[in-house]
Amino acid sequence: VMISPEGENYFDMWYRDREPPQDERFGSFYEREHDHVIKIAILLSAAKGDLFSGNVIGLEVLQEAMMIVEKLKKTMHLAYEGIGEHDAARGYDRVLAQIKAVGGEIEHSLLLRKNYYHWDTDGFKRVMNLLEETGRIKSEYKKNRRIYKLIRERRD
Repeated sequence: VMISPEGENYFDMWYRDREPPQDERFGSFYEREHDHVIKIAILLSAAKGDLFSGNVIGLEVLQEAMMIVEKLKKTMHLAYEGIGEHDAARGYDRVLAQIKAVGGEIEHSLLLRKNYYHWDTDGFKRVMNLLEETGRIKSEYKKNRRIYKLIRERRD
């Protein structure tokens, strides 16, 4: 299987212009990203029957493979949700999902009851402090009850 000359030129420009990932967890993916593009292009060419008429991957198929990889990169962070080096990092996504599931606002006592079997009081406080310090939630008091509110949906 070969890549057409225009596909080869495009691929070379794309490869040179890539930006390294900001998240160090994706370093190994970045190092093999070009291999993923080629493999996806081969699969697309095979699925379209292009490889039966000739062993050449064209520019359009190569661009389609690159778009697929770019879409994948936008959701790769989800593969690491819940994986952290300490209890607070592991609880981060869990608690965010719980707050989101109830409309973005929850009472302290209810959230603590939902998680008492995961952390003791100090562990729960570490999770909540991490969420507040990273700007994902804010806490406030309503009628003498502590409330947590989700304040940002996007991933950094």
